[in-house]
Amino acid sequence: MPLTKGQQELVDRALQREFERIVSEYQSNPRLASYREGKTVNWQGRDRTGFELPEAHLPNAKLARADFTDAVLDRANLRGADLSNAKLVRTSLVAADLTGANLEGADFTGADLADAIGLPAPAPA
Repeated sequence: MPLTKGQQELVDRALQREFERIVSEYQSNPRLASYREGKTVNWQGRDRTGFELPEAHLPNAKLARADFTDAVLDRANLRGADLSNAKLVRTSLVAADLTGANLEGADFTGADLADAIGLPAPAPA
């Protein structure tokens, strides 16, 4: 049975709170320092719609086919990340670092890329 709009909003808020709790634990746990400093995040094909991840540290992350619609990734480190075929519709990537990222097939429709670095140069007209 499908959820009502109100039920879906409750589920979405609960998921966002749980994600924020996990991120907070991750950021404050010294045992996870090596993960923060070098292991690769694998969110291939995952739904991250509406997630707020400002200043996320996701270098070399595996994000192919992930859905970041309406997400906030301002000032995120996405150097070398695989964003191939990712959905970044209306995603805020203000001042994000996409240097060396694989952006092949990524959908940036309506995305805010102000001050983002590492974007490919536009094709000559």
